[in-house]
Amino acid sequence: MVGYQVLQDRELDKPLGLVEKLLERSPLEQALAGELLALIGPERAGEYDPALLKLPDGLWPKTCTVLRRLLTQGQAPEAPAPLRHRAGLALGLLCYGPLESLDRPTAQVPMPDPRLPFALLGLPAQGSAGWPKALAHYWCPVGPGPF
Repeated sequence: MVGYQVLQDRELDKPLGLVEKLLERSPLEQALAGELLALIGPERAGEYDPALLKLPDGLWPKTCTVLRRLLTQGQAPEAPAPLRHRAGLALGLLCYGPLESLDRPTAQVPMPDPRLPFALLGLPAQGSAGWPKALAHYWCPVGPGPF
């Protein structure tokens, strides 16, 4: 229904209100909020109200923060692995957009996650001063033996 409202009726008030309410609920509903916001997309959200995209209080960055917390700190049974995976996919769409859009030479990464430097491979962000630092935090030595 939300997809129909957004894509067919161009209605954003109720879907955005639903996203806000879902963010305050269970992990499953938080993941759904991220998926709904990804469906709305940053262009529609920004045209509707540019404040939705602004750091730190906009709905877009707030949703990314909630999903990142769910993805990295969620524990079963409330947040089982498949749900955290779902949250991660929604977070990827919110932060980077569809994968096809990252393949363009002029791709801009609006909200890169410094914990995932390989998401920036081949993009202009790879040339930034913070790239070596992000890459250094990505790798860690793992000694031989059982683990």
